[in-house]
Formats: sequence, structure tokens, C-alpha cells
Amino acid sequence: MSRQPRRSVIRSFRVDQAALEIIERDAQEKHISVNTLVNELILAYVNLDRYLDPFPMVKISSVGIGVLLEGVSDEYAKVSARRLAQNVIQSQIMSKRGDLSLSAILEYFRTVSEYSKVFTLKEAESNGKKIVTVYHRYGRKGSIWIQEYIVSLLELAGVHPKIKTTDNAVTATL
Repeated sequence: MSRQPRRSVIRSFRVDQAALEIIERDAQEKHISVNTLVNELILAYVNLDRYLDPFPMVKISSVGIGVLLEGVSDEYAKVSARRLAQNVIQSQIMSKRGDLSLSAILEYFRTVSEYSKVFTLKEAESNGKKIVTVYHRYGRKGSIWIQEYIVSLLELAGVHPKIKTTDNAVTATL
């Protein structure tokens, strides 16, 4: 799904010198302009982070998530995913979109994929059905968790997907 180009504006800001030096170094390491990096940071805030403010977060590496998931039972992985989806994530989607429609939930998945890098989302259509695949780095337990997370959220919109999983991907046919 392609996005419409957005209009940019020229704006001047004062920035902490040490922070700017880090941004310049990071932009150079990523082979992008400082402007692009700053724009990415602002878009991450506008599209995701500001909606997460009411829900205190702990930043953890994907390896850390995988290690934590390895240590729980399959049943607990399902229960925790369902609880998260039906409580915290539902509230985050409502605060951003005001509804729990399929389009709102899919937009949430796209936003999380793009800005948090917790997973990678790919979308396709086949025979008139939407196919959503979530790729991750968390192994079999991650697929169990993500499957329940996806199903729980989609059920809030009255959608009951057909699911296929591998150790590193969950595909939902809607």
C-alpha cells in the first residue's frame, strides 16, 4: 500500500548541541540526511509514541522479548497476548481512531510495524481476500503469542481470520 506524498514545510528549531551531534553521527552511519532522520523521529512520535504516553512503556530488545517468551507456557503466551490486545491495545487504538473497525486495527498494525520494529507487516490480496502476514524474530512461542494477539484484536472488529503460522511468521486471511 503506497502512501500519498506529504507536503513538507521549512521550520527552524533550537536543538541541544550534544543531541544534534548524535543525530548527525547516526544519520551518517545510516547513510541518510539529518533532515530524514529528524523527520523519521518526528513521524514516530506523531504516529505512535504520543498515543502510548498514557500507557507506561519499557523498551526491550527483540532478543529480550524472545527470551521472555521462551520461558512461558504456550497457554500463558496466549493468555497474555489476549489480555494485552483486549485491554491496552484496544485502548490505544480507540485513543487514536475512536473505533475498533478492521481498518483501524490494520492501521494500528501498520503503524507498529513501521515505527516500533516489533514486527514486519506485509499485506496482499488473493481471490478477493485480504492476507496479512506478520514476520517476527521470536520463534515458535512468538508465533503463538502473535497469533493470539492478532486474533484477539480482529475479533474486536467482528473478524474471524483463518491463521497459518511458522516459527517466524503469522499469516491471517481475512
